[in-house]
Amino acid sequence: TLSLIRYAEEIINKHRKKGEEEFLTSKVSEEDGPTFDLFCRGDSVAIFQFESPGMQKILRRAKPRKIEELVALNALYRPGPMQYIDQYIDGKWKPETLHYPDPCLEPLLKETYGVMVYQEQVMQIVRDLAGFSMGQSDNIRRAMSKKKKSMIENYRNLFMYGGTDEKGRQIDGCIKRGVPEKVAAKIFDDVAGFAGYAFNKSHAACYAVVGYWTAYFKYHYPTEFMAATLNSFRGDLGKASYYISCCASMGIEVLPPDINKSRERFTTEGERRIRIGLSVIKNVGEGAVLDILRDREKKGDYKSFEDFVTRAAKIGVKKPVAEALILASCMDSFGLTRAQMTACIQTELEKLAHEESSNIEGQLSLFDLGDPVSSGPSIYIPDIPEYSDAQKLGYEKEMVGIYLSGNPLASYAKLIAELATFDMSEASDILQMSGSDALDDNRQVAMCGMVTDKRTGYTKK
Repeated sequence: TLSLIRYAEEIINKHRKKGEEEFLTSKVSEEDGPTFDLFCRGDSVAIFQFESPGMQKILRRAKPRKIEELVALNALYRPGPMQYIDQYIDGKWKPETLHYPDPCLEPLLKETYGVMVYQEQVMQIVRDLAGFSMGQSDNIRRAMSKKKKSMIENYRNLFMYGGTDEKGRQIDGCIKRGVPEKVAAKIFDDVAGFAGYAFNKSHAACYAVVGYWTAYFKYHYPTEFMAATLNSFRGDLGKASYYISCCASMGIEVLPPDINKSRERFTTEGERRIRIGLSVIKNVGEGAVLDILRDREKKGDYKSFEDFVTRAAKIGVKKPVAEALILASCMDSFGLTRAQMTACIQTELEKLAHEESSNIEGQLSLFDLGDPVSSGPSIYIPDIPEYSDAQKLGYEKEMVGIYLSGNPLASYAKLIAELATFDMSEASDILQMSGSDALDDNRQVAMCGMVTDKRTGYTKK
């Protein structure tokens, strides 16, 4: 995510107007209203630590308006402390529900609406209520988190009644400091129960600030942010295709790859437009992409399919790379069908490459002597029908991870919205947070999908 932020900065600064100050994420205001509006709406797809469907629902309920609330939600949305999320949200919106076992806990838990959220709060409670030192409070936290029963019991007695610790230091204990015995016992039990899964506040704060930065980018620089996000996942077609689909709901058009317009990575093309990079395409390595880009910079755009094939042969572009570029729609602007171009590549590219390797500098054949003016290579374009729409879409999906020229399910979108009650992103969220045990195996769901392959055969029956 830090790399993503750095790349987004680069894109923003690359396109800034003359005289405009350089953009630095570190100078972003941490009280930006529109950014918090985005969190309150739960519009957190692609936002670090806050993008899961479950977290989106919590954001809509909690409506965070400051960094501290993002820190708390980040710490709570984990296995274990999740059970306290409702109490936290109620404490924010219904102050009458706030309850502290003892008034002395109010200043320690007020920031988190009466809920213990952080390991640091555990440490502060045992220091303030019983008189433990900073170092001892960390030892107690460690013993509780690792569930060391004998050590916990020893600390319980010290916490409640005071005494001397293992280093000979005097501990006052809660009772000596005016906390009733029953209250002290309950506080220790609560603290011990929570410490096992309490999150480190400094860690949660780092996460929340980075998450806030990505939200700031998403609101103020959506095109640059999504281009940077897509570049982070260009090696993972599944993730990249998910974020490409998210661009549509943000009003950002993702343009198909183009042999003359695409760079190696996702790039912005004006307002709300992102061009898919060539290195995203399956079977097209970065080495081949850089060769094509260098050739383009040296000799200009490819004027025709013939121009591409002859130049590709000279720079060593292999047949699988050229085929992948064609099937990913990169050559559509040349006016030939993809089937024609693919068939041509299969016969012409290697032939031209072989001719190129044979024409060693300074070596002439007898025929060359009689042909002082060469008209340049001419390639054979077969007259064959285009692939079916289903084939074209299938190739696009295989090469880029998404459908580029249409979507087989587009005509069913309304029906899917009416029928589907569950999708795999919801299952993924549950598995990530709570493990497979949290999935309700007896729940009936309706899902929508598309058959992409079939296999016919005989079984033993």
